[in-house]
Amino acid sequence: MQWRRGLWTLGLGVCSLGAAGCSGGDDKSKCAEPTIDGSPFSLTGTATVHGTGTLPAGSPDGYELDLMIGDQDAQYGVLPPNLLDASYVCGQTFGYTIHQVPAGTYQLFYALYANNAMEPSAMGPSTQSFTVADGQDLEFDATF
Repeated sequence: MQWRRGLWTLGLGVCSLGAAGCSGGDDKSKCAEPTIDGSPFSLTGTATVHGTGTLPAGSPDGYELDLMIGDQDAQYGVLPPNLLDASYVCGQTFGYTIHQVPAGTYQLFYALYANNAMEPSAMGPSTQSFTVADGQDLEFDATF
């Protein structure tokens, strides 16, 4: 995670997430589809949401990928257990699992950051929302 950008997103109430993927400097033959596994910053619940995310066409490999959960008013960054992990785009799809989600209706949001950038180069919400109940394990495939 880029700390200055992380502090900027934290100030907006949106935090970074991460998982192993391809780093910004790796060649494309060595990158792998990222898998994001974490919990929403400052939320506690008993549901789990998992699935596949599909980024917009043309999302560049090697860009850092952040995933958030929320609604149009507030988004919460999905944080991995190791805050230093980062996730990088490698192709148009990524897998994700979000633990400790409170019951409610949400959308997923993504942000892409070029190397060392503090502001996202692309961001947006999923095209559909989902509703999850306490204790539920929900599969939701998100298209952005």
